[in-house]
Amino acid sequence: AGHSSASIVRVTLDGVPVDRVDAAGNFFTTVNLSEGPRSYRFVVTNSYGVTAETTLTLEGRVPEDRRIDVDQLIDISSWLRTYQR
Repeated sequence: AGHSSASIVRVTLDGVPVDRVDAAGNFFTTVNLSEGPRSYRFVVTNSYGVTAETTLTLEGRVPEDRRIDVDQLIDISSWLRTYQR
């Protein structure tokens, strides 16, 4: 008896097709990850039309050396009113 396997024909991320699916079924896409948690919903469809879905939650973090130190900021609003005339 023969055995055939289904291949992945479509992968979407939040309803949008991913950038690339290779012959092995690996998929690739780019996301913009901002600080904090973000969930991504993936739906995969195989050559028989069967779908499966999963959600992946990633948490973006800004490295300490790239954080803005608000204590170092200066309020220039009064300067702008004076020199903006």
